[in-house]
Amino acid sequence: MRLIGVCQDVTEQKAAEEQLRQSERRYRLLVEDAGEGIWVGDPDGKTLLPTPGWPSMLGYTPDEMKGRSVFTFIDQNQRNAARVHLSRRRQGERTHFDLSLRHKNGARISTTIAANPIYGADGRYVGVEAIVNDVTSKRQTEVLLTAQRDMFRLAGDWRVADRRAEYPAAGHRDAQLKA
Repeated sequence: MRLIGVCQDVTEQKAAEEQLRQSERRYRLLVEDAGEGIWVGDPDGKTLLPTPGWPSMLGYTPDEMKGRSVFTFIDQNQRNAARVHLSRRRQGERTHFDLSLRHKNGARISTTIAANPIYGADGRYVGVEAIVNDVTSKRQTEVLLTAQRDMFRLAGDWRVADRRAEYPAAGHRDAQLKA
């Protein structure tokens, strides 16, 4: 009786598989725990992959967003601008821009978006990936600070006008200095 066998060392293959699993796990954690939303769409703007941050930002579940046009979630008065941005991805442009989105409850969400084209193995354009950052509270703070600054400036102008009324000679001297 004869026995013939083949033995193959699969240590390297097992190590490579484990490295791949670790890499996938790190990537999944990074994407799922990111504060930003990540949106992946097809060439026409249909949602292929909404990561958890993107749907929660807008009050949806990932399943509610999957397959829907991205234009559904964009503020109506900015949809034309969004179409232009999408067409730029088809041309290979990578860009950052501001865009207002609409929450499921109708509230406006101010965002900054970093969008990049996606290409298939054959080099053809197959879609868009975008990182979406909710900057609503930042924009609201900017508006409040601007209003506050304007109020202080206006109050300061009133004080100067009051002093010129009290001291006409000083007001006249200020006018001469400006001339």
